[in-house]
Amino acid sequence: MAGKKIVFDCYFDVIGRVSTHSHKCFFDVTDEEDFVVTLHTNNKEYKNATEIDFIRYGVKPVVGILQNKDKTYRNVKVEFIHANEKKSTMGNVVNEICYTDDGGRYKAYIEAGVYDIDIFINNKKISKKNVKIDKGLKYQYYKTVNGLIHKKFKDWVSFCGTDYKMVFGQLIDNKKTPIQNAEMIVLDDKGNVDTYIKTDEDGKYSFAIKNGTYTVKIRSPYSPMKTTKITVDDYHGFSELLTGNSNVFNKQDMIRL
Repeated sequence: MAGKKIVFDCYFDVIGRVSTHSHKCFFDVTDEEDFVVTLHTNNKEYKNATEIDFIRYGVKPVVGILQNKDKTYRNVKVEFIHANEKKSTMGNVVNEICYTDDGGRYKAYIEAGVYDIDIFINNKKISKKNVKIDKGLKYQYYKTVNGLIHKKFKDWVSFCGTDYKMVFGQLIDNKKTPIQNAEMIVLDDKGNVDTYIKTDEDGKYSFAIKNGTYTVKIRSPYSPMKTTKITVDDYHGFSELLTGNSNVFNKQDMIRL
């Protein structure tokens, strides 16, 4: 049985004074080759991605530092507004909101392009117009997994032999219209990009993820960046975590932007 994995589903007979309930017992034998993890990045697919250095192939945020001579600006809000982005009925769409750390450093999870940048220091806004940013999120970066299904729960499916699970969902607007090319960014507890994916023409997305604590950022061309923290487990749906534990997203079955 070397390299094999036995998955038991155990049942038993319950005998009482009134009735007897008989339950079957069965088991399934699998090995780790029954699942395949695929990394999708830079318009390429890498099979058996458990052997891949995710950091090497990952996408990087835009990083910077706010300082003036010897002065460091801590916990300062920085907003990025795409100069070519369409405006919503509420005005400019803020593509990213981030805050500087104790060293004045910030990370912005945006694509390359031309941006207006607003910096808020001591309740004063400093604006920089038409700033060209060459680096950033250049391509989608996400994982998928296929194999022998172990469990289905709401909007995710787990597989035998791996800790990854496939998450499925759809993004809609307040009129319940699917949102195409909405961006979903999932950061791990160290701030690295675990997933960067865009919705298809039906507003749908799917990617593989492990249990853990994440920061989720979602935006569309007509909706500003919305951010919340969740803990992915085996007892809650992904959409349920986003909409149930935060006031950022509407409390609906589907995630509304």
